[in-house]
Amino acid sequence: MTTRIIVWGTGNVGRLGLHTVIARPDFELVGVVVSSPAKIGVDAGDLLGLEPVGVTCTDDVGPLLDCAPEDRADACAYFASADIRPGEAAADMARCLEAGLDEVSTSIVPLIYLPAADQGMVEMLDRACKAGNASMFTNGVDPGWANDLLPLMLAGTCERIDTIRMMEVVNYATYDAASVLFDTMGSGRPRRRGGTRRRTRRNRGVVRAGACRSRHRGQPVDDGRRRRPRRGRRPQHRQSRLHRRSRVERDPCGAGGGTRHVVGTRSPAADRNGHHVPVTPDTPDASPAYDGIDTVGLDADDTLWHSENRFHEAHQRYHELLAAHVDIGFDALETRMLQTEQRNLKLFGYGAKGFTLSLIETAIEVTAGAIPSSDIRTIVGFGKELLEHPVDLLDGVAETIGRLRDAGHRLILVTKGDLWHQESKVAASGIADRFDAVEIVSEKDPATYRRVLDRHGVDPARFCMVGNSVRSDVLPLLEIGARALHVPYEFLWAHEAVADADADPRFRTVDSIRDVPDVLR
Repeated sequence: MTTRIIVWGTGNVGRLGLHTVIARPDFELVGVVVSSPAKIGVDAGDLLGLEPVGVTCTDDVGPLLDCAPEDRADACAYFASADIRPGEAAADMARCLEAGLDEVSTSIVPLIYLPAADQGMVEMLDRACKAGNASMFTNGVDPGWANDLLPLMLAGTCERIDTIRMMEVVNYATYDAASVLFDTMGSGRPRRRGGTRRRTRRNRGVVRAGACRSRHRGQPVDDGRRRRPRRGRRPQHRQSRLHRRSRVERDPCGAGGGTRHVVGTRSPAADRNGHHVPVTPDTPDASPAYDGIDTVGLDADDTLWHSENRFHEAHQRYHELLAAHVDIGFDALETRMLQTEQRNLKLFGYGAKGFTLSLIETAIEVTAGAIPSSDIRTIVGFGKELLEHPVDLLDGVAETIGRLRDAGHRLILVTKGDLWHQESKVAASGIADRFDAVEIVSEKDPATYRRVLDRHGVDPARFCMVGNSVRSDVLPLLEIGARALHVPYEFLWAHEAVADADADPRFRTVDSIRDVPDVLR
């Protein structure tokens, strides 16, 4: 006995479904519904480059559903795009269900997990199923099998599950679906007011797939909404500048080969004699060195949002904690901590996790192992607070990004550190969709920047990096022939500090991120 099937939609997914229906001996193709005028009247076999099968494509499903019951199909495989027309797609599906056709589909992604889908739509389709004594099933590869059934299967190999992370990496250069690329995702389309492209329901499918997995695991699920961080509020510090996390500069003459601690940071826009140099359109030669820039890279921590101030606060509490166990001066402990952090970079990398482990190691060393486990637990708590702290954008960031986009600049976020923590901060920042690309790297050196620019087809001579660290955001760019703008932050980790860079026409220091668009225009 064969199952008589209508295939509705012959795009990327629909062609695969149509091929399967034609190839299987237990299926009989009785109709193909299309929306493209160019496909109407074309034999289904010809559409796939196969031998003709005697079924021509039509844009009118009516005759296929209104025929006598004995001539009607048993099922409909519905593959028509629903990203920007979910209501119309649901109506199409309901029409087939009411006619008594069972239905399988990949189109309306939220229907993969009914409790999270639009309940009005679910109720309408449920009524249609009952009216036609029919059934329906929605699934797919992604969202679908790859991010709900496959993780559940793999979970069987795990003793416990702490976190499930999802990341989608797709080469859309070879994705033959213009409506998805341009209508759904908004590629090449002008941004709306506020800088976002058109959003559709499709991206919610991944969240719903995650909810499905969590339900299977018996875990609670939140509502899936992204919490927006507090913006524009700089934290108030009661401590003196003498207690800020210091930076270390090498003696430029190399005398003694030692290091010295410099409290705080120098004035953001100052010459070698410390004189303030305001960056304004009226300043002579304020922008000639930045002509021809079409792509701008932006650092994240301490350039777009506060970060180092949190580490500073952890430092203060760490000093107070160890003071109860060992008599060591502030500078001496800072030096020991810095040495441990730098020694561990090749093992732990950058970020709060490596920082916390280095604090623990230093505490054990300076107390000769006498620090109690309760204080180790406290230090671990410092690290967890760093990881859990909400993202707090710096003043002027959203405005600056908007001005850069309005000026036609392509924007790439380039940040280094722990992948999981940086991904979380980018997602929570509320500005991720303003960037054309996001790059999270383990180190910022010339080789890394070359790879990033090559990957995105960017000419270094037309690229400018903006960041708070001369070591990471300026000097590597100068080496590969790009340009950079230095935007100092009120705190600087000693590892990132360098002696003042030699004057270079590709390198300026500005007071605020708000100055960046003026320099680049």
